[in-house]
Amino acid sequence: GFKPFGAFGGPGVADDGSVTVAAGCTFLQPCPTGYHHVVNGHANPIVLEGDTIATGEQILQICGASGVGSDLWFTARLDDATDAILSVSGRSPAFGLLRSGEGTGTRIGGTFTGFSCYPSVVAGDIGFVGGVADGFAEQGIFLKRAGGDVQLIVAAQESTPIGGQYAAFGFEDALGVVAMNGTGQVAFLAKIDHGAAPAALFLASPVSTPNLSTVNQAATLRSTIRKQRLAMPVR
Repeated sequence: GFKPFGAFGGPGVADDGSVTVAAGCTFLQPCPTGYHHVVNGHANPIVLEGDTIATGEQILQICGASGVGSDLWFTARLDDATDAILSVSGRSPAFGLLRSGEGTGTRIGGTFTGFSCYPSVVAGDIGFVGGVADGFAEQGIFLKRAGGDVQLIVAAQESTPIGGQYAAFGFEDALGVVAMNGTGQVAFLAKIDHGAAPAALFLASPVSTPNLSTVNQAATLRSTIRKQRLAMPVR
């Protein structure tokens, strides 16, 4: 299952000083679990487990979110047994951007099986690790352009800049996390088979041609990487 809600990421702070925070419950205080926008000490819910999204499905579990203020992009499991990356603004119903079972629409082929817990969002572009079924690899790093198509940045089994092949973009049975900057570069950690190191940090620079990017090594990780569960299990 998901990580306990209390283990979610830290708060996000907007330029106006308001704070977006994950708030859960204890067994002594039953209450809705979700994300809240705190303004002048008053918490306003943005999205809660149990909410109904714009297409009618109910949010069963929220995995994690990115964003500040009342605008969030988050990963959740829905009551139709699908996982989704969704967007929400204020208390308007969330709408789905990507769903498991949908085709990737990229050269990796296949359909999505799940998504990294914390999508990285810059100016509406969303970077994420995706699990894939019936493609040439089971995982990939993807970029969904604002209002546009999904682009595959790199896939497991493809060659790395330090030799060998990408083995996985996560730890144990969970998908990992990516980070993006304002120029569209995407940083990610990867396990490596038959390379110069067992794992490394890479920096990818997607280009205008669909499904094409350059990937450079940012750092080699020769020490043991602490295993963490950062996302929904890949099914």
